Amino acid sequence: MHETDDPIEAAKQTFGDLNKFSDKLFAYTRQRAYQYGRVSLPEKLAENDFTARPLSQGEGTLALADFLLRGNHLPEAVERLHQVAELDPATPGYHAELGHYHLMKADYANAEKELQSAIAANPKDMSAHIDMAFVYLRRDGYTRESTPKIRSELETVLTLAPEFPPAFAFLSIAYAQEPNKNTDKALNAAMRATKYFIDVGRALLAARRIPEATRVADVSKKLATTPGDRGMASAFSKQVDYRVSHPQDSADTKASATDASQSETAAPPELAKVVHAEGQITELLCGHPPEIILTLTTGSDSVLLHVADIGKISIQDSAAGSDAAKSTCAKWKDRKVKVDYRAVSSGMASGEIQNISLD
Repeated sequence: MHETDDPIEAAKQTFGDLNKFSDKLFAYTRQRAYQYGRVSLPEKLAENDFTARPLSQGEGTLALADFLLRGNHLPEAVERLHQVAELDPATPGYHAELGHYHLMKADYANAEKELQSAIAANPKDMSAHIDMAFVYLRRDGYTRESTPKIRSELETVLTLAPEFPPAFAFLSIAYAQEPNKNTDKALNAAMRATKYFIDVGRALLAARRIPEATRVADVSKKLATTPGDRGMASAFSKQVDYRVSHPQDSADTKASATDASQSETAAPPELAKVVHAEGQITELLCGHPPEIILTLTTGSDSVLLHVADIGKISIQDSAAGSDAAKSTCAKWKDRKVKVDYRAVSSGMASGEIQNISLD
């Protein structure tokens, strides 16, 4: 169900104040350090596990055509495609690339013809199946005849790449558009479409759709795999629990959100208690100075904490000695810490740090 067709209004409903969202996004892009995760491969790889062969001239030219197509350099791309046809029209992937070119030119008849040839030659050509779904959508829209075709192509993509987020996002809409709407499948696909589907839960919580937000919280805990994801899932679950146990607070949520003078993560001192915790900083986001967001992991539990202004909290750092100014945020990752934070029930974090001691 679409509540609005206006993209700006939809963004406001999802992210709130777009100016604040833009500021946070801009701060994130300007930071000097980013979060990352180490992934252990299921098995060791050796050089002998890989094979190499020379590319034919047609394959090399097709790779260049693909690069030009994805960069929207269509005249240069089609010139290379013509060269591939002269060199060897049986070059693997040629029909898929030509089909993509026709799709971008809105020539849906030729796009469908070329993509059908590509899929017949290689049923596992994922890009051809995706482009075919877009042909059906852009030419026919979501109709009784076209929607099952779109869904079928996308489901094929996910059999080839089970964790491909764009296909889940596209499929979620297709499920919701079919005559016999499967809203459960639509929601599940939407959740699989993005690592940060907790944002959906926050939007539901802000809209006071508590049962749906509770479902997102439950699923987020099951799907979380990294310490950071588990911390965010745990923090969001606590926010939902708080809202369930304090329904009276929901009534004035909207009014509170419009109070520009109120900090997003601040809570009235007389209502918020101070909590002492010890653990390890497993995830760290040094935002626009002086703001910080970190995940404190203690045993099997994690909590997302916030620092509004690093210059206004007490910092003790054994590594920096008496000069606390040397304790830069970027050096906090993986450190063992003791913190006192004021518990909050709004915003992304579960607590606002008052002081921190790094071992």
